[in-house]
Amino acid sequence: MITMAICGTKFYVSLFDRAGVCHSQGLHINDDAEKFLHVLVGLTFASRTWLGYDPMISHLNGGREVLVTTDYKIQGTIFRSEALRGRATICWHGTHNSEA
Repeated sequence: MITMAICGTKFYVSLFDRAGVCHSQGLHINDDAEKFLHVLVGLTFASRTWLGYDPMISHLNGGREVLVTTDYKIQGTIFRSEALRGRATICWHGTHNSEA
């Protein structure tokens, strides 16, 4: 997942993944205005996949239901790892679509 943080007159870009986190050096918004706008526009118009979302997962009914491919329907979350660093483990209770 890619993020941008603004602190006073500086901005920082961070990349979070399963291996950890990587931060950019602080850049001045006014002195590096072109870079700031490139990052801001890039994050604003980037696809969900590019931002780090799994394209195999779709959210239905306002996020209350999760659909993984077309074979299984997620009924609920059993366990979700809250750590930013790790394997991003999520365990779901699901049923095969033929059972619904």
